[in-house]
Amino acid sequence: MVLSYLLSLMLGAASFFSPNFMERFEKKKSKFASFTIGLATVYVFLQLLPEAYQGVPTYGIAIFVTTLIGFSIFHIGEKLIAKYEKKPKLRRDLGILHLLVFFFYHTVVGITLVELLETKILSGILFAVSLSFIYLTTSALFEELHAKKGSHVLTKRIVSAATFLLGVTIAEFFHINTSLLFPALGFVSGVLIYIVGKEVLPQQKASNPGYFTLGIIVYTTILLLLNFYQLI
Repeated sequence: MVLSYLLSLMLGAASFFSPNFMERFEKKKSKFASFTIGLATVYVFLQLLPEAYQGVPTYGIAIFVTTLIGFSIFHIGEKLIAKYEKKPKLRRDLGILHLLVFFFYHTVVGITLVELLETKILSGILFAVSLSFIYLTTSALFEELHAKKGSHVLTKRIVSAATFLLGVTIAEFFHINTSLLFPALGFVSGVLIYIVGKEVLPQQKASNPGYFTLGIIVYTTILLLLNFYQLI
């Protein structure tokens, strides 16, 4: 229980301090983001999706519907907010809805963390560390989507970060069916695929292919070694 709370605090801190971190290292932002997106790409395709695939005997191919949902709700939400930029009331309402989606996502991450720790501790630690690094060094998250909606950004960031703790608390104190771990992993994978797409596709000139490749090589090596020795 203590470990799950400590890791959720790490996730919350990474999410909260991401804008400050990237502002401080503005000149190296491209390198940080490119390396992290390489890491995220490897983690999604070599770890999260294979783990979610283990739920196929229970859910069939429908397990990957959650991946589609995770990707789609963030993509659609952002596009709607951008579309209604000049309609403050509607944009504000959409912003609130999208913020609630973030809260739901972070809660799911907290629940998933606890379930992974109960399955294999190192898998849970790897999940938390990987997502924390992604949250800290990429910009396709909270700040870009909500910074233009008023003077309550700090409060929103605090509450959003705290929902990781909410997810952990729900999983620790209420019985969660372990088979729900697989749809949760699929959902988180979909969100991370969205982050990869948002960071890389619109900013091809700003990305650093060398650091992206380095992220791919380093994290692929780490995951292959951990799997070879059956540590995750």
